[in-house]
Amino acid sequence: MSAQGTAWTGRERRDTAGRILLRRRFHSEYLDFPGMSLTADQAARLFALPKDVCRRVFEELVEAGILSRKWEGQYVAAASPN
Repeated sequence: MSAQGTAWTGRERRDTAGRILLRRRFHSEYLDFPGMSLTADQAARLFALPKDVCRRVFEELVEAGILSRKWEGQYVAAASPN
């Protein structure tokens, strides 16, 4: 991702800043669209990113408690604790 966060450079694994921008972008999309449910393949098409990158970013967001993964492979916003 470029410094502005708009272009994919293909260096996400080694690019810590780019990885952070991707997590923020995914999180922001889920905040903007409550009820959104995407598979990694769908996210790859939507965000124009490689599927493996989407899977890694989704899994990081799951580990952080921001998203959860349904058994169908869809990622949804995690339920907020009451």
